Amino acid sequence: MGKMTRWWIAGLAAVLVLAGCAAPQAAPATKQLETAPAGTGTPTIEETVKFQQEAVADLAQRLQLAPEDITVESSAVVELTPDDLRCPGAGELDKTLPAQVMGQEIVLKSGDQRYLYRGYGKRVIFCGELPPAGSTPQPAGGEEAVKSLDEQGQRMLEQARQELAGKLGVSPARIQVIKAEPVLWPDTSLGCPQPGMMYAQVVTPGYQFILEYEGKQYDYHAGRGHLVLCE
Repeated sequence: MGKMTRWWIAGLAAVLVLAGCAAPQAAPATKQLETAPAGTGTPTIEETVKFQQEAVADLAQRLQLAPEDITVESSAVVELTPDDLRCPGAGELDKTLPAQVMGQEIVLKSGDQRYLYRGYGKRVIFCGELPPAGSTPQPAGGEEAVKSLDEQGQRMLEQARQELAGKLGVSPARIQVIKAEPVLWPDTSLGCPQPGMMYAQVVTPGYQFILEYEGKQYDYHAGRGHLVLCE
């Protein structure tokens, strides 16, 4: 075997050895899919039907009636905020709940009385009685009404007193509370629609406070964490 042939064989062997020792290529990275929090998507038809059935069953139990005696006045898929879901007795909400979720708003009726339910994810929440259709919520009077406010209502009332006192340049202690009561506003205007403004037609839990200073009364409406002086 000639010298050139031996060199050629040796070179080929070296190339094969280096190829076998090369580091294996890393497998392509798998893209991780992002998923939305559970219960934040638009309810399916099956879910909306289930929400209605659960709401009817719950109200029938509360009123000790047969489910057949409860009628569904309206049912709509709407955008809900955490404030919309903080109804009395709702319990603790999911801390990861986003600023808005797609849920369902259900109005049930028994006789002349109407009741509001809201559903999202796998929960249906009783949000209380609604005023008769076409009526304007009227607050109850007296100190007992103030004492009956929940913790959030007490905070909003104090905020209203502080705000009015600041406007008038007086001590909050001189602001009298004439009336205070939780109410369900018919939309997000909180009962004080402004010209040229658009409001979501969603029943909004809130409060109405009638404050007084030196004989003049001031009407504050609250809801969704906001406070409005109706003038």
